[in-house]
Amino acid sequence: MLQSVVSWSKLDLQKACSEHLNQIKEVEFTKKVLLLRHCETSISSQAIEYLTFQEFIIRSIDLHWASLYQHLFYSNPEVQPHFLEQNIAKLLLEKACLLCPKHGTIFENCGLRISRAQEQILLAADIASANHFSSEEMSKRLVRAWNDEEDEDRISMLSALSCCATKLREATIHSGNLDRSTQNFLFGQLIENVPDFWQDFDAIVVDCAEESSALALEFYRLADEQQKSVFLAYLIGGGYQLESIPTLVAEFIARRTDFRYLDATGISLAGFGEILARKLSLDFKNPLATPDLIDQKPPTHLQGQSQTEMAERMAVQIAEILSQGVAIEKIVVITPRPDPSLALVLKVRLAKAVYFVEEALPLVKYPLVRALLCALELAHPAWNCFPSFAEVQVMLSVLLDIDPVRAELLTTDVLDPLSRTLRPGQATRFPERVGFANLASYQQLHGWLETYQAGDQRTIPDFWEHLVAELCNESFTPEDVLLFQALIATTQEVQNIFPGQSQKSFLKTLRSGLYAPQLPIPSEPFLLLATPEDFLAQDLQVHHQFWFDISSDHWLKSAWQTLYNHRVLTPEWNGQPFGELQDRRFRMLSLAKLLFQLSCRTETLWFVQSSLNARGEENTGLLAPIILSAIAESYS
Repeated sequence: MLQSVVSWSKLDLQKACSEHLNQIKEVEFTKKVLLLRHCETSISSQAIEYLTFQEFIIRSIDLHWASLYQHLFYSNPEVQPHFLEQNIAKLLLEKACLLCPKHGTIFENCGLRISRAQEQILLAADIASANHFSSEEMSKRLVRAWNDEEDEDRISMLSALSCCATKLREATIHSGNLDRSTQNFLFGQLIENVPDFWQDFDAIVVDCAEESSALALEFYRLADEQQKSVFLAYLIGGGYQLESIPTLVAEFIARRTDFRYLDATGISLAGFGEILARKLSLDFKNPLATPDLIDQKPPTHLQGQSQTEMAERMAVQIAEILSQGVAIEKIVVITPRPDPSLALVLKVRLAKAVYFVEEALPLVKYPLVRALLCALELAHPAWNCFPSFAEVQVMLSVLLDIDPVRAELLTTDVLDPLSRTLRPGQATRFPERVGFANLASYQQLHGWLETYQAGDQRTIPDFWEHLVAELCNESFTPEDVLLFQALIATTQEVQNIFPGQSQKSFLKTLRSGLYAPQLPIPSEPFLLLATPEDFLAQDLQVHHQFWFDISSDHWLKSAWQTLYNHRVLTPEWNGQPFGELQDRRFRMLSLAKLLFQLSCRTETLWFVQSSLNARGEENTGLLAPIILSAIAESYS
């Protein structure tokens, strides 16, 4: 039986899911319930499993690997499945494409570094597979969508994506190292061809149905055919993940489920958000009535000349709110893209912790990782990978916990580029300038490296773990510990996938653009600075939102990336060339959904507008006048 609830409030939907789970337990506590969520919350029960849809896919493939393999290849599996992060999967993609005679240099002129091109190929394959499209169909759709038939280079690149995705799938299934697109493909085979799979659970609860892909919808449909209880919670205005198809999910709920609207509770600016969303996009649809706006405080508009001036004024306003006893975690600053300079201004003016979700950086961009790689190369001169002056300086600064100036002075005296070694601390010409305590720490590092070279060689993870434990564990911050653990895990993962790889080849792989996982949000109170997508992904409800800078043109984001278009790779694409007009229409609808959801999660709003951007040029974004028009209509 298919049931669903619809609301603009995430909290109301979570409450409805909790009530439904309680009803299931009251009827039959032993019933196996599968709970699929976008992020974990406080609901708990021994009979409930907390899984994202991708985690559920991984668990299902792992449990039914033998049956699935026999169905596909009519033989018993020779390897056990290992599930890769996209970060590691691109290494397999690189090796698979190197063996392909058709690959050649087709992506060399795409405007991306090869590692970035590989990431886009993987992402395109992931989105297509999540929406039940084959590798061949992926390129066909992208080529049809490209609106310039005479652009032969782009057409060739888009056509080649299918070959890359196919080669990757063959390589991953053969080795058992499964990337996300292969996981999606195998799950599609599993739900259609392995009957034992349906014995794993009796009921399904999904509190993020608007984020579902076509593969997820097919899973819900087949679960209903298997007489499983399916309960879907749909958030109006949601569906901002690349593979999600919220419009088709809404149609599925309306046509195939017994659904009801939840009465709106709590205070929000959903009414204003709906008016703003409709002004942004005529395609925006909201089947649920929104609250009356009469008793709600209208948004506040702050306007000035430069972004720096407006950041200062916004900090003053936030400080005033904090002085009224409002907790800092109940305030959020929304920006169209990560802005470290804005975070710095707020941190200095408020004297409070400011956290913003940064874009993932390659591991080798972190000073700690650079320092550990440098120490590794110095300890193994036979690898012929002697580090540069700058790398040794970073190593001494990080591992000895000394300032960059003293690290540079020390490096100048102890680095011997001719013999490609480090001199002992006695070689320092001006020890008082470096600091005697710092020299003692350096001598300890120098002695440790010499002792290691004279003894038995260790694996790379063992080398780093002993180095950190014996020399610099006390100086590590919690963030350093998390980054170090990520480096060790990534190293072990790469070595497990490519066991015969030489150490020098491994160093090249690590420097090729492997990324560190996103570090967790700190536990102490902080002011959150986030993009709309990052804030909504945190599943937070705040009292005060600041939108900075509404005159910027970065709020509108294109669906076209260099090598893919995520809308084209979903069933919601209408089959027409995705030209400038259609892309603009998509941008406006996506922004309308995001801003509507932001409005549903706050009690007060501040719009911050500057006339000039960070380069001193005039801001030309279209959002500011639309927001002002929505305010005038809502509160006239």
